[in-house]
Amino acid sequence: MIDHISNCSQRSNCFIVRKAVEMSWQTVMNAAEAAKNIMLSDRRAGERKFALLIRKNPGDGMIYYHFGLAYESLGEHTLAEANLKKAFDLFPKTEWKNNAREALERVGRAAQHTSTASSQQSAAQAASQMLLFISHSSKDADTVLALIELVRAALGLRDEQIRCTSIDGFRLPAGIHTDEHLRLEAHSAKTFIALITPQSYSSTYVLFELGARWGANLPLIVLLAEVEPHALEGPLRAFNALSCANVSQLHQLVHDLAKSLQLLPQSPASYSRYVDNLMQKTQQVRDAASSRKVTSKRKTIGELDTVSTNQGVLAMLRPFRALAKNEYYVSEEPSRSFQGSLKFWRKNPQGRAEVAFALNVSGNIRKTPHGQLDLWITPNRFANILDISKAQAAKLLRALPLLELKPNRCIIRLRTVKDADKVAHQLQSWFEKYPGFYRQKRSH
Repeated sequence: MIDHISNCSQRSNCFIVRKAVEMSWQTVMNAAEAAKNIMLSDRRAGERKFALLIRKNPGDGMIYYHFGLAYESLGEHTLAEANLKKAFDLFPKTEWKNNAREALERVGRAAQHTSTASSQQSAAQAASQMLLFISHSSKDADTVLALIELVRAALGLRDEQIRCTSIDGFRLPAGIHTDEHLRLEAHSAKTFIALITPQSYSSTYVLFELGARWGANLPLIVLLAEVEPHALEGPLRAFNALSCANVSQLHQLVHDLAKSLQLLPQSPASYSRYVDNLMQKTQQVRDAASSRKVTSKRKTIGELDTVSTNQGVLAMLRPFRALAKNEYYVSEEPSRSFQGSLKFWRKNPQGRAEVAFALNVSGNIRKTPHGQLDLWITPNRFANILDISKAQAAKLLRALPLLELKPNRCIIRLRTVKDADKVAHQLQSWFEKYPGFYRQKRSH
């Protein structure tokens, strides 16, 4: 009997303890929810409430869970994440852990979105403070550096106000999305210089940057180096271009930039040596290019035959070389162009050779596929040779398998020997029908 009474007493005590624990847990949860609500209206008061709860119940995950939810609502993602991780570690039940995990994932997504938006806002703000964007080819680094030195000396621009992607100190920040940032800065910079050289014509990024600026209908300055104004193509033709080879135009460049930026330029005497330096750099590059052209060895016909054999196009050359037999329609000569080509020409009444067409034997420049051959014609010159109008010449050329047709360049891609025979026969028929200034020589 005594044992029975003792057992009942123990069970009663256990029930009371369990009930006390349950009441304590519910009380803590309610207190944590109340602290969260307080924190949403008064952050400091709420944080004090949570600090007091944690001091009394340091091992209760529910306090940290609601603390994390409160920080999440306030947009404090780092603090929210720290408290939710603590809650996840302390929670004994799988259901509660899942709730904490979902909250952590939600906070992580929000933090990433905020970080991206903040980065974009910072990038846009930095781009809007860019005063000068210089679009150029990395192969023109020496010329570009001389241009930067001139602009800094004349206008006092700081390094961070100039974007020039190939020069140290003016490059893009590390780790950014290059294309997007270039588009943003090319669009946002207060002034924009397009340095046009033979190298920049083949630069994808120069075309990309020019497109971003021109497409937004924003002003830009076209500055030429090693290029003549008449050589400009497409939309660039509409611009009044300045030249690095002209001292007056470089002073105009400084004046135009100063006006656009609302800056007072230094006196010309203080920066004239930088003008001279830019002109000298441009001339040095031009001289070096001319020297390379002079010293490059022209391949012989035999060497070109070897090249054409390696390219798999030797058989395609034959119908065109037949046109030059006894110089009946044209004359044939090896050329340095494309690092190995054949040009076919006629002499005009003044005795000067004018190229009717050329065969790119090496396949360079356009990366012609193996076994295919590119034939190049200058439409305007072709019209002159045949003594027909430019429009008429363009109409004739459209009958050929064109890869590209522009006023100053026409490329015909020959993919088979049959294509070569057909095009050579077409050229022969035009030479017969339109003898042009060659009529007199043939009549002899």
